[in-house]
Amino acid sequence: MKVLETQDGSSTILSSAFNVTYHSRFGAIQESQHVFIQNGLLPVIQRSPSKVKILEVGFGTGLNLLLTHLITRPKCLPLIYTTLDLLPLKNELLQQINYVSQLKLNNNYKLFFRAIHEFSWDYWHQVDEFTELKKQLINLIDYQPPSQHFNLIYFDAFAPTAQPELWEPEILERIFESLEPEGILVTYCAKGSVKRIFKRLGGQVESIPGPPGKREMIRVIKAI
Repeated sequence: MKVLETQDGSSTILSSAFNVTYHSRFGAIQESQHVFIQNGLLPVIQRSPSKVKILEVGFGTGLNLLLTHLITRPKCLPLIYTTLDLLPLKNELLQQINYVSQLKLNNNYKLFFRAIHEFSWDYWHQVDEFTELKKQLINLIDYQPPSQHFNLIYFDAFAPTAQPELWEPEILERIFESLEPEGILVTYCAKGSVKRIFKRLGGQVESIPGPPGKREMIRVIKAI
């Protein structure tokens, strides 16, 4: 495992186990902002929910949570954030990640970023007045989500070429069924097989322009 600098200056990590990076080499922050914030979180917020309930598949570096909090906290919008991972990153790697400085955030966010990684796994934590976080140390294959619970899913697992078992139809169906009606699932992946699975499940599948370095990404909306 080692930290790399991507083309927008922000950090990613190369997984030695899977020989893939946690975020795009074309720009870690750019990718997360485009896929998960711009095309996932903001459309959900536009519907004026009473709270944002997110399931994230792949906690990794914590970048998606950091960017999400930057949007929800100033709006005083309650955020209930569940995130899954089986192989948490070691502290010596996390100390090398430069998201706080790249985003020009103050010391409060330096403390926030440290805290979200130091929180114990498998328990709910009150991060601040409006933010609750539960990190679950579990393989996605074994995860049983509550039905129709989340209004947004960040599906940020390693690519199907690296971990094909996480993209099997039964896994995607289980995760999709945890969405509320009109809930949104977003992923950087644009494979035709993944689109076809979500279409068979009745999802409204949108192929939209991807972040730098990717032609497309997928957004799925669950029918009412």
